[in-house]
Amino acid sequence: MEITGEAIRLDNQIFPTKNISSARMVEKDIKVPESDKDYTKRMVRNLAIGVILMLVGIANKDHEDNQAISLVGLICGAYFIFFTWKRKFFDAKQYGIELLSNSGTMTLFWSRDLEFMTQVRDVIFKALTTSSTTLHYNVNIDNKKIFDNSLNITEKSTTNIYDYSIRFTKNEGISDEQLQFLNGEFNNTLRELGKAAEASRNTDLEGELKNLVQILRSNNPEKTKIRNAWAKVKGVCEVWETGEDVQKIISTLGAGIATIITMFS
Repeated sequence: MEITGEAIRLDNQIFPTKNISSARMVEKDIKVPESDKDYTKRMVRNLAIGVILMLVGIANKDHEDNQAISLVGLICGAYFIFFTWKRKFFDAKQYGIELLSNSGTMTLFWSRDLEFMTQVRDVIFKALTTSSTTLHYNVNIDNKKIFDNSLNITEKSTTNIYDYSIRFTKNEGISDEQLQFLNGEFNNTLRELGKAAEASRNTDLEGELKNLVQILRSNNPEKTKIRNAWAKVKGVCEVWETGEDVQKIISTLGAGIATIITMFS
């Protein structure tokens, strides 16, 4: 499976990220057969027990005083040899990644490995919440391995430019106009401020802005962390001679931050 900021590709299916509103973990109860190794070990053990019991029964069948022992040995031996071959099944959980879109829901694939599925879900969420063109992951479902190729793509670029923008999806807490503002003017201001900080080598602003972006990209970030990160960005902006309209930048970003906080109320 291939995951990028543009699409999720699995087998012959392609799911554009712009059509996906969210991704979540789902689970179901299943019956799991015992492993071939455990099954073989149990059958060898049962066969040995059965043969021994049958031999005990045969050895005692001609002794009148041991008729009961012979009968029990033959019956139990036959049981272990002929009636314990059935493979055992155990209750287990299976986990899937479900994509939600306007056209409905669909589950990508299932696995019993919760840790692996959690990692896949987080990668998919990252793809849904960033507009970066360098994000690129390959997921080996059979071997349960995730390969991050994003760095390789970035290294091939002539310049290493950090993507300060954030991709916002429809949320019940905001209107369509607010969503358009976040993905438009708010994102544009983030990118322009980031470029200005990098061009002037203002490492303080660059670091605080990246921290804010990372918090906003995380899954359900805490409002306190958002406010604290924004306060630091705002403080650096207010003492920085950018040659730009600082108050306009602060006003635009502040309005966006206030809107984002309502999404997690």
